[in-house]
Amino acid sequence: MSPESKILVDQDGTPFDPTGGFETEYGYEGSVHLGDEVVDTVSAGRLLLASGRGYVTVSKYGTDGGRQYIDHEHPEYCTAEDIVVLNAAYRVLYGHGAMADDLSAGARAIEAKEAAAGNPVRIEVGLYTNTVDTYGNSWGRHMNILAPRALMPEMYIPALVAHHASRIVWSGAGYVAQRGEGFHYCLSEKAELIKEESNNETTRSRPLVNLRDEPLANKDLYRRIHDVSGESVFSPQVMALQLASEAIILKACGLGVSFDDLKPVDGAAAIKTISNDPTLKAKVQLMNGFEVTGIELQQLIAERAIGAVEHAKLMTEQDATYKVIWLNMLDDLIHGRFTDASGKVHKFDWVVKRRRIDAGLRSKTKKASDYETAVAMSKEYHRILSKEGPGMRLVRAGAFVDSPSAEILATGPELPPTRAGLRARTIGRLIAAKANYVVDWDHLKLLDGTDDDDDELGLLLGDPFATEDHRVERLLGSIAA
Repeated sequence: MSPESKILVDQDGTPFDPTGGFETEYGYEGSVHLGDEVVDTVSAGRLLLASGRGYVTVSKYGTDGGRQYIDHEHPEYCTAEDIVVLNAAYRVLYGHGAMADDLSAGARAIEAKEAAAGNPVRIEVGLYTNTVDTYGNSWGRHMNILAPRALMPEMYIPALVAHHASRIVWSGAGYVAQRGEGFHYCLSEKAELIKEESNNETTRSRPLVNLRDEPLANKDLYRRIHDVSGESVFSPQVMALQLASEAIILKACGLGVSFDDLKPVDGAAAIKTISNDPTLKAKVQLMNGFEVTGIELQQLIAERAIGAVEHAKLMTEQDATYKVIWLNMLDDLIHGRFTDASGKVHKFDWVVKRRRIDAGLRSKTKKASDYETAVAMSKEYHRILSKEGPGMRLVRAGAFVDSPSAEILATGPELPPTRAGLRARTIGRLIAAKANYVVDWDHLKLLDGTDDDDDELGLLLGDPFATEDHRVERLLGSIAA
C-alpha cells in the first residue's frame, strides 16, 4: 500500500480487510478482607488479577494475542487484532471467561496463602460488562479499526457521526433510565453520555467520533480509528457488523463519497433522541433538511456506502457477506423480526434485555420499585462474576445468531493472520525459553536481567499484517547464544 492510498489495497489495487478488535472495560465491585485490613476496591482488583497469574504485573500480553490489564480503576481485556470480524467478536466473549478465570484464580491463590499462614480472609468479587462506573465515567466497549493514514478525519467524521448516532437501533445494549418515580427503557446507555460529535477524549466528554491519533503501527501508512461510542453487547453478529459496517463506510469515504448531508444537525442530541424511543419511530433532522428515523438513517448510510464500494469493485468477500447481513438486519427491525423463525435465536441485545425486564416485572414479588427491579435486572444481564448473568448464559446456550462453540469460548479462536498472531506465538516461545522480556502492541524487547537500559535487544513490529518476521527469529536465536 502506498502512503497516498486512502483505501487499504495491495500494489495491484486489490482491496483487503483491515485489522480490528475490541476493548472491553469491566465494572468491578468487591472487596478483599485480610484479617482486619480491608483492601480498597481498585487495589483489590489489581491484587486479584496479579495473583491469578502468579506475578505482580497487572498488564499481560498473552499467547491468545490479546491483553489483560487494569486501566485506571477497572479491569480491561483487549482482543487480538483480527481481519475476520466474527472471530474478533468471539475474542470478546472468550475474554470474558479469561478475565473471570484470572480473578477467580487470584481469589483462590490469596485464600490459600492466607489460610496456610493461619490468617482470616474473605473475598467477594463482582464483575460486569456494563457502561458507567461509580464516578460517572463512561466506558463500556471500545472498537478499533485500521485505516490508511491518508484518510484524514475531515473525510470520515460526518459519516461516522451519522453512523454511530443511528447504529444503536441494532447495536444498543439497552438502558433503564429513571423518569420521575418510574423508568423509561432506552436503546443505549452510552447514548446518555455522548457529549460531542468529535474530540480526543476517551474517559469524560465522550464523542461520537474519537480523534486520538495512536496508530500502533507504521504511522506513515496507517491510522487507528478508536471508537468510544459503543457499549458491551453479547450478540456476536452485532459485534462483527460493527467492524464490518465501519470498514465499508471508511472505504466509501476513501473513494471521496460525501456523507455531509446525512449527518444529523446535532449528532450528540440525535443519538439520545433515537435511543429514547424503543418503538424506533423517533426522527432526527439531517443537514439536508430531512427528518428520518434511526433505521432510515442507517438505510441511507448503508445504501450509499455499499453502492460506492460495489461500483468501484472494492468489495472484499467479507464486505459482501456483511453487506447482506447489514441490510437484512435493518429489514428485520422494520418488520419487528427480533428472533429467527424458531423464535428462540436472538438478534439484538436491547430487545433481549427488555423482554427479560418486562417478564421480571410481571412476576415481581419483592417490594422494590419497578425502577429498582429493572435496574437490577439490567445490571445482572451483564454479570461475568461471581456467576454469569443472562447475557453470557445465552451465548453459551447458542441463543444468539452466530453464537460460538464451547471450545471457542474456552480457548479462543485460532490465532489471527495478523501481527497479533506473530506476537502471541513469539510470547509462547519466550515463556518456554524462560526469557526475560517486555512486550506491547508493536514492540518486543529482550532484557538481560541487569539494570542497564542499554543492555536490551528489541525490535519494532510496525506492520499490522505481518505473520512472520526474520528479525524475531534472530532475536529468539540470541537467547540460545
